[in-house]
Amino acid sequence: MIVQRYLSREIVQHLVAVLGVVMIIFVSQHFIRYLSDAAAGTLPAALVFKILGFYLLSSLVFLLPLIVFLAVLLALGRLYRDSEMAAMESCGIGLPRVIRSVMLIGLYFALGVIVLSMVIAPWAEEQQYRVRDQAAVDAEFAFIQPGRFQEIRGGQGVFYIESLEPDGKTMRDVFLQVEDETGLNIFAAQSGSLSKDDASGEHFLLLEKGYRYRWLPNNGGFRVYQYQRGGVRLVSPGLLSHGRSVAAKSTFDLWGSTLWPDIAEWQWRWSMPVSVVLLALMAVPLAHARPRQGRFTRLFVALGVAVFYYNALMISKAKLAQGQWPTALGLWWVHGLLVIVIVALYAQYFGWRWSVQQTWPWLYHRLYRAH
Repeated sequence: MIVQRYLSREIVQHLVAVLGVVMIIFVSQHFIRYLSDAAAGTLPAALVFKILGFYLLSSLVFLLPLIVFLAVLLALGRLYRDSEMAAMESCGIGLPRVIRSVMLIGLYFALGVIVLSMVIAPWAEEQQYRVRDQAAVDAEFAFIQPGRFQEIRGGQGVFYIESLEPDGKTMRDVFLQVEDETGLNIFAAQSGSLSKDDASGEHFLLLEKGYRYRWLPNNGGFRVYQYQRGGVRLVSPGLLSHGRSVAAKSTFDLWGSTLWPDIAEWQWRWSMPVSVVLLALMAVPLAHARPRQGRFTRLFVALGVAVFYYNALMISKAKLAQGQWPTALGLWWVHGLLVIVIVALYAQYFGWRWSVQQTWPWLYHRLYRAH
């Protein structure tokens, strides 16, 4: 129990250090990109940190397995370098105890990644779309210029005012043409003002003393309505969305879906917690170092294997989303391949006989019982 707490503390300390470095690099890189969008006018400066926070939450699902892998690798590497692993082995604390401790830590983090992958990351993706859509909606009506026709609803409508009162809110001689599922509608009014529903983010045009002309294609003419006061919904954030990414779908919506992109996303979300456990186990043999080897001897090899693993997952996800990959094969073959690599690494560093004994005890007793 003491050894397990000691190993856990070492791994967690390295995890916090690696997480800090990765977050600094990650945040600074994307912060610059969002600042460029703000400078170009495509993203309000006040929303930069909000978008960055949501993006960071959604990206933790992808980053956390790699961070746990590096933390285990560096922590065990330090123990080998300082001969603490040799001291533990001389006290009867063998490698199986270390593996069990790493496995337990990997399972704890895998549970956290399940929550991130299934609940938090999709929510964060959806919030990014909502914030960007709201910013796009607000930008349409941020600069109303009298005497100029302006497109609204992403080009599905035309808005015009003759003049604007000194209060900056009341508009005179308002003209509005919009096309929706009911057909073509033209509004003309003596005055009007803009209103926004804070709860839904929708914008409304409140009109006074005017006419509505509704085009009736079947009758080949217009139907005219007169009103004293009226309201027109100009645009809602959802109308400007050019399709949500499948990553923003809730896990409940993905459940049982037969669409290829949904199946690929479903398998990807389950692959992230699986990758935490597999990468943590792979770090144990890769951290093994001889007395004269440095702490970072195996680091580049380990990173190469991890990069290949992630690339294989992403390629398989893309193929599966396009329907070019069997569902049963999906992303699971990548995990199976990594399991083979892990067994081979354990066999290389600790011997085939030991690896068979620890991995498949029944096979070990069958093969070596006579000896």
